Amino acid sequence: MSIVDEPVEDLAPPDAKSAPALRPRQSRAATLLQSYALLLVGLVVAVFFSVWPKTSDVFPTAANLRILVASQAVLGVVAIGALIPLIAGEFDLSVGPVAALSAVSVAQAFSAGWPLIVCLATGALVGVLVGAFHAVVVTRFNVNAVVTTLGSGTILVGVIRHRTGGLAPPSDIADSVVSFGNGKFLGIPLIFLTM
Repeated sequence: MSIVDEPVEDLAPPDAKSAPALRPRQSRAATLLQSYALLLVGLVVAVFFSVWPKTSDVFPTAANLRILVASQAVLGVVAIGALIPLIAGEFDLSVGPVAALSAVSVAQAFSAGWPLIVCLATGALVGVLVGAFHAVVVTRFNVNAVVTTLGSGTILVGVIRHRTGGLAPPSDIADSVVSFGNGKFLGIPLIFLTM
């Protein structure tokens, strides 16, 4: 047997075969900092705007905190929708367009005079149908999830523009939905509590 015919692992030094792959060890503080960096940056920004003279009268108020919490609730719900594919090891790049198409569908259903429960079910059904389409394309046709969701997201943006003409759809939204979006429970916005 010549040297060319020998297996590659036989040519490795003996101590290299038995040594496990070493990762640089991080200190506990570095690991904690890495895990909570975004939270720390958020706290630093909040403290900065709370003490900065130009915003210190307005930023650290209960009214502003309610506005911040309520404005992030929709983003939080959409992020939860993106989290489910991430847990499965896939990326969904269409969560924004799916949420927008659901919202447009609900607004148009309200404008058509449909009952409240049917309007809300319409929005949920849109999300379920798009998600089922993605699942079939990714699992049955073995198309990469990034390609599938990026492509369908682009198509959904076109569908939204076609249905709305690029304008906010006029809608006659039920008072119960408006009061839910603007309501509070113990001073906390209801829309945040749904998240």
